[in-house]
Amino acid sequence: MKYEVVDQPLQNRSHSKLIINCRNNMDITKLNFLSREDYQLNGSIDIGEEVFLASINGGEIILYHFNKPGFYKVEIDSKKMLFVQKDDVPEYKWKSGVTLFLDRVNRNYICKVKGKDEVFSFEPNFPISYRWFDCGILFYQNNEKENSWIKCLNPDGGSEKWKKQFAWQFARLEAYDNLIVLEYHAYDKIRTDEGYEGERDWYDPNKYTIVLDGDTGEEIWQYPNGYHQIDYEKGIVLIGNINSRLSSGKIESLSVVELKINDGNVLSEVVVRPAIERE
Repeated sequence: MKYEVVDQPLQNRSHSKLIINCRNNMDITKLNFLSREDYQLNGSIDIGEEVFLASINGGEIILYHFNKPGFYKVEIDSKKMLFVQKDDVPEYKWKSGVTLFLDRVNRNYICKVKGKDEVFSFEPNFPISYRWFDCGILFYQNNEKENSWIKCLNPDGGSEKWKKQFAWQFARLEAYDNLIVLEYHAYDKIRTDEGYEGERDWYDPNKYTIVLDGDTGEEIWQYPNGYHQIDYEKGIVLIGNINSRLSSGKIESLSVVELKINDGNVLSEVVVRPAIERE
């Protein structure tokens, strides 16, 4: 079987009842609007150069080329396109009226209120990571197996809304509306195998799914296993539990649990047989 590379990997984003699909190569970018229900094409736009989908703000799509100034703004409903010759690219808009911009020249982020000057700015600073969502801007550090932390800042001025410390590492962080979903790895096991008795097990952590209130940082619920997927459309978390293993170590029984993301209530649990296991 022969394969041919025809373009760059697809970029997909969801918006209301649509999937925004971006295909690009060196000469052209095609922006497709697909129905979420049946993937039927509901319109498309061609852009005469290679650009990448940067963000969706309300009803607008923002695209730009990494090495060229300016950006394209596409209105989702009307499919109208406008090229804007500015270096400050809008990344996120809050209901409060604050907009987060990426300053592509100085390589920092700026928060502005419409009709006013800058109200807050920050520069990327590894190993700290960043994420913006409904409740503000998250700063977090989770590159080590111990002492992870998250803090949430108000984009209008940069004041700290809350900060939460963790003894161990959260391996993943995602946002859903005003919620923060974590896959937390607790390295609190002590080894008993020969030659390593009494040492901490840094290779097989206890895993948890933890959901935080984005406004306060308080924990809403947790589940004693890491999650696999968030269904953003239905507002659920999917988790796979290993029920038993064969003597060979392979999975004998696996169940898939569906939890409501807002409160952690179990909606369903299905046992999968034969068990699905990656080779």
